[in-house]
Amino acid sequence: RDSVVTSNMDAIVGFLELMLDGQLSPKDTGQKILLSAERQLKPKLLQYLMTQADVGDDLETRLLIDTYLAHFGRSTESVTLSSVDLMRLSNMLKANLSKLRMREG
Repeated sequence: RDSVVTSNMDAIVGFLELMLDGQLSPKDTGQKILLSAERQLKPKLLQYLMTQADVGDDLETRLLIDTYLAHFGRSTESVTLSSVDLMRLSNMLKANLSKLRMREG
């Protein structure tokens, strides 16, 4: 009984692989039934997978919100830098002081 189940599962896996790889040929008379099954099964299978995934693509929205908050946010943010990076930043700012538009205060 287990060998029959295993054989059936292997056949299903083979069909799904052919279906997803687009390797079913309408010219092959032996695959006409498989093509008919593919036309009925593929849309339903894709719809099922979409509902199971249920993952919204909100990366752009989150990125835009984070950008606005970083630029216009009024809360105090702490930044930690190593001494080496802090000195490099200081040297870079000093070298480009004429290009910076900063006012004291």
